[in-house]
Amino acid sequence: MGAGGRSAIGAGAGRAGERRARIDTAIRPLILDLGCCGVSAVQIGAPGYGLPGFDGSAYDLAPEQVNVLIVAGRVSPPLEPFLRALYERLAAPRWVIAYGTCAISGAVFDTLGVDRILPVDVTIPGCPPRTDVLRDALACLRRRRTR
Repeated sequence: MGAGGRSAIGAGAGRAGERRARIDTAIRPLILDLGCCGVSAVQIGAPGYGLPGFDGSAYDLAPEQVNVLIVAGRVSPPLEPFLRALYERLAAPRWVIAYGTCAISGAVFDTLGVDRILPVDVTIPGCPPRTDVLRDALACLRRRRTR
């Protein structure tokens, strides 16, 4: 028994539960960099953005541990089967963000908008899109997840 009559094993259980709760509400993005938009998308992991529920270790995750897919750039038709397979591997509940004009509509290129392949939850327009808007979108998804 520990101090105060509490078991030493039970003392750490609360911290483990808190850690699980933090992990369960965390946003774990996977940035699929298919063009120039990806350069601004990866800035979200830079120090100073202060995104709640996001830490730099998210870049080391397997697709099964990721719950947000950020598609940044042009989506060519040969990528369609890869995107579908990647989406199916994401942890549930999963979200898709179309980041940039090319990912949304194909823009001036003869490519697909990601919404023709996957269900898109958030679209962030712009060429290049603003990183602070991506930060706000991820924070919004985190709030939606905690409800």
